[in-house]
Amino acid sequence: MNEDDKNKRIAQMCNFIIQEAKEKVNEIKLKTDNDFALEKQMMVHNAKLKMQQDFKQMEKDIETQKRIVKAKAEGSNRVKLMNERELLIQSVKDEAIVALLPATSDKKKYQEVLKQLIIQGLVKINESNVQILCRECDVPLVKSAMIEASPGYIKLIKEATGATATCNLTLNPDGQCLPPPPDGSGAKSCAGGVKLLAHGGRLILDNTLDSRIEIAYEQLMPSIRSILFSTKV
Repeated sequence: MNEDDKNKRIAQMCNFIIQEAKEKVNEIKLKTDNDFALEKQMMVHNAKLKMQQDFKQMEKDIETQKRIVKAKAEGSNRVKLMNERELLIQSVKDEAIVALLPATSDKKKYQEVLKQLIIQGLVKINESNVQILCRECDVPLVKSAMIEASPGYIKLIKEATGATATCNLTLNPDGQCLPPPPDGSGAKSCAGGVKLLAHGGRLILDNTLDSRIEIAYEQLMPSIRSILFSTKV
């Protein structure tokens, strides 16, 4: 083989190697491009899924927050409504106490009421030595009522049981007395009536007009609510 043939053979081999290298480069580039495109597609797909999940979670969070805000608002309105209703019901009791004030101005009728309250209290407390508390302004009326109440109580017990009761009454001992009538200032007050104490104040029977209103108030609560409100609280 002469020199020219050798050179041709070498040239052919070089061309073949170069061509193979170019094809390999193209093959690698094509694979790289395909891999990049696939990876890019996967990244875009995953990003879309993530965005959809985040959006759904945001919708859930917003809906949950709306429910929380709504529940808080409803709870606040319910509490406000209940408070307003309780204030209205309390005002009924306050108005009832105010409505009683003129009744105590009729001295004759009020003295009879005081006598009956004392007799009733003596029957309930069932003690021989009883202290009676009243408002300072009611002292003259209560003194007169006590004079009639003591024999009235003894007679009542005699007729009911045949026993002879004893009754020793003391009025406002040691300067104690019930609060004054309501004057609209909100200070502690008493609408009238009496309290009966025995055994040094350890036994107390509240027979004030305020306590009688409170009892009636509790007993009539369902009717009061029914009259004032169309729905139950």
